[in-house]
Amino acid sequence: MAMGLASSSSRRPLARRTRGWVLRFGLVWLASAGVALAAGADECRTFFPDFDSECERSVRPEGGVMPMSAPYIFEDPYIQTGVNFVGIWHDFPENSILEGGQAGVLALQARVAITDRVAFIATKDGLTFFDLNAKYGLDTTVLGDETGFMNITAGLKVKAWEWQQENRSAIVTPSLRYEIPVGNQSVFQGNDDGLFIPAVSAAEPAIGGAPTIICLSSFGMRVTPTPIINLVSLS
Repeated sequence: MAMGLASSSSRRPLARRTRGWVLRFGLVWLASAGVALAAGADECRTFFPDFDSECERSVRPEGGVMPMSAPYIFEDPYIQTGVNFVGIWHDFPENSILEGGQAGVLALQARVAITDRVAFIATKDGLTFFDLNAKYGLDTTVLGDETGFMNITAGLKVKAWEWQQENRSAIVTPSLRYEIPVGNQSVFQGNDDGLFIPAVSAAEPAIGGAPTIICLSSFGMRVTPTPIINLVSLS
């Protein structure tokens, strides 16, 4: 949840236009780069290779799986089609500012490999529910039981560089996502003008380690189109 200073209404039209052009440019660039890089591939069909019954793509290292860490922010570098169920549950201690209670999320992530180098990714959605009893010293509950939909985040990622040598490999993949503010404000969603999430993720063999030990890293930002404090994510 990003928090910051509210912007003036006079800046919103310009911010919306800027957001639109940045989003168009970024997505067109990512898609064009991925299609161009995939043009020479002849092992599988160019578009939607994971839906080709005769295609046997090996995307991840043997035994490798996508980690479930910071699922709405982190994006791994591999281009692959699949869906992931996301379940989050959190207990708040009674001595916290929320005075106890629980919060949970049920969601589904989807990724589709458009080519062997570019993928459409939908990484945030779902249903959020709060079971709180925060009164903040008042006679009535300020934050209670709420259920609502989260914002939707979607975009593209492109495999920009890959190195392979025997049974070792490395990969670098930039991505660009946009969080659409369509969620319910009762669960702290649907505010402001959304968020851009540019990021770069990489996978490389561990230094001095066995070929089967792979290090995943990611660097990204959550950038608002209006003047507000922006957040940097490093994982």
